[in-house]
Amino acid sequence: MTTKKTDREIDLELKREKEVQKKINERHERDRVAEKVARERKPIHHCLTRRDFLSQGLIMGGGAFFTTGLSSLLTSNTANASLLQTHLGELVTANNPILSIDLAGGANLLGGGAVVGFADTENQLDVGTNSGSYIQLGIPSNLHPKNDANVDSQFGLKFHRSSGFRQGLIDGIGHDPNDPASPPDLAEYIDGVIACAVTADDSAANAINPLYAINHVANNRGKLVAAVGTQPNAYGGKSVGPAQDMKAAWRPSNISVGNAEADAAGLVSVGRNIMEPGILDALGPKGQFRLEKFMEIVGNITKKDMDRVVGGRHQNTLVANKIRSLANDSSKLFDTYGPEKLKPTDSEVVAHVQAIFGDGNGNISNNNMQHAAIMNLIVKGIATTGTIQIGGADYHNGTNMTGYNVDRNAGLAVARFFRMCHAEERNGVAYICTDGGVRGNTAGQLDPDNGNVVWQGDSGARSGIIILRYVHGVKRIDNPNGGSNLIYGKRQIGWYAENGGAQLGSSPFINSPHLLTRLITANYIASMLDTTDRDEARTIAGDIMIQKFGGDWKPSWNKYIRCC
Repeated sequence: MTTKKTDREIDLELKREKEVQKKINERHERDRVAEKVARERKPIHHCLTRRDFLSQGLIMGGGAFFTTGLSSLLTSNTANASLLQTHLGELVTANNPILSIDLAGGANLLGGGAVVGFADTENQLDVGTNSGSYIQLGIPSNLHPKNDANVDSQFGLKFHRSSGFRQGLIDGIGHDPNDPASPPDLAEYIDGVIACAVTADDSAANAINPLYAINHVANNRGKLVAAVGTQPNAYGGKSVGPAQDMKAAWRPSNISVGNAEADAAGLVSVGRNIMEPGILDALGPKGQFRLEKFMEIVGNITKKDMDRVVGGRHQNTLVANKIRSLANDSSKLFDTYGPEKLKPTDSEVVAHVQAIFGDGNGNISNNNMQHAAIMNLIVKGIATTGTIQIGGADYHNGTNMTGYNVDRNAGLAVARFFRMCHAEERNGVAYICTDGGVRGNTAGQLDPDNGNVVWQGDSGARSGIIILRYVHGVKRIDNPNGGSNLIYGKRQIGWYAENGGAQLGSSPFINSPHLLTRLITANYIASMLDTTDRDEARTIAGDIMIQKFGGDWKPSWNKYIRCC
């Protein structure tokens, strides 16, 4: 038989309950003050992790939110009291947006794209004197980069003037020096580095996707999701990453072609099938309003309702107060990240999205809308990383022009990404990778459409990566000894053998594709560090790499950290 509590016992319980609530309020107030102080010191983002959403009665997965935490909270025991007082948020500075371009099939990134040198000087312009050495890189003898007229240095990193990727950068930036109304010349704020490599041809098994590695070092992961990508798989593109890096919670949300706006908006929802059809669907008519009203209802659960599922006055009040607090936080979440606000056509961004991706007549193609949605999400910090797969890069079909057009599309994507960064006053990093490579016709057969050597076969030995960075408001100042104020040291890592491919042993990354993810990650870390001491930036980034990835990074490799 249950003993009836005395008035004194009830009063003591109420007193203890008030003390617990007071501590919760004090903790929230300390966090609020800390956030205010940090915000006044420098721009911050309140990163909402998966645990934050779990603590708010929500769980994130596959681009949707579900109210599963509520039931577990209502049936919890007193042991949850301490957990409910734990504040899991973290105030940190913003990541630089990072976009990976995955050229599926084995493109020509180095040689016919970015100029690549043949000597241990790691100088892009150390291209030898043999006029035929670039033929297998798609460049005929008369266009050899030993002639300065065939090299374009306007982006810091040097590109061959016949490169489709270079042309895409130019077209995407859209600056016309003779037109004051044209977009600004962002080329002055861009620089980059290349790394020579050997990767397997036409294979998704190359572990060169840095999505998970980046999220391991980005403690302030995306405010809603860790990653977004064009492909509905675990990497958002064709290429995978190192298996040991993978975490299911960071699986990218798919932004599909033809449905990009809805996919972006659908990152915030409590699902389409809870209760009656459509009642909590954020994408339906008045969807956001219904979500907010739903959370208000949850927050106003009556004492009688609570008594039916929770025993004891002390725990009843604790849980009820916490539900109301979390429901209020969740309402704010839906208000801040409402479906319309996540679309690339939201009123806050639609003007520059139209200018960057539109056709001039108010239309945006499905493909461009997909890219715009991904770039908008990562530039705003909604997601940490984005992956865009560009297909058709296995273009050894007896032409050169086919590959030129694919490469131009990749350059366009990077340029548009940097324009989005410029519009939001953010720095940005672009990583361009491919599975394998191609080889030019050894006899030097030319494509009559553009005068370059036709591609005739795969060549994984002629592979590599390109890293480009845009630094908002900081013009590039080139260093005659190599690099610039944006790139520390040479713009090339490793080198190619003359009339061959990547020279084995010329860097630690040449024949270990998964280490390319470490290289981009280390450079990404350095790009965010707020220090003018570039050697210090290398040391800090290197220490973080060793802490996170152990033997996959060595102190002697810090010299390959150039984005600082």
